[in-house]
Parts: sequence; structure tokens; C-alpha cells
Amino acid sequence: YDDFDLDITADFGLGFFFPHRLDELKQYCKSHPQFHIMSLLPSAVKVNMPIPDAKYYQLAEGDSDPNLWYVDSACKEILLYSEINKFDRG
Repeated sequence: YDDFDLDITADFGLGFFFPHRLDELKQYCKSHPQFHIMSLLPSAVKVNMPIPDAKYYQLAEGDSDPNLWYVDSACKEILLYSEINKFDRG
């Protein structure tokens, strides 16, 4: 994410966007067709398309085949951290 010179700002590190920004990301991708949306699901699976109710979204370049997905072990820590923080906020 840091390598991209984007005119959109992520909500937190590694280029993650909160779910309420999905429509904004879709608009961004329409005007920047070299990017597509990846969805991070609660199981730490990243899917190469926007999925409603995902935990987070990221912008990506490259192969936008919606059949591509993978388990991102680094994201498991991010998801765990977000669950812990949910309890801190009440």
C-alpha cells in the first residue's frame, strides 16, 4: 500500500478500509480502473472482489479475477486485534 501514490486515504495501516467506505472504494475503482477491491473476511480469507459485510477492504493492482482468494495469516492478527478493541470500546 505504501508504494501506491493514491488520492484516497486508508483508515489504518496496510491500506485497510472500514466497511462503511465500500461505496467510496467502488467509485474510486471506477475512476481508477487499474485498481480493484479485495475483501477481508472474518476467517482471514482475502477474496479478490467486494463482498458485502466483509470485515475490511483493500485496494489492489494486478489480476482482478474474482475467483482468486487466499488465507492471509498476517490478517489473522489484525482481525484478533480488532475483536479485542471492540471490547475496549464497549
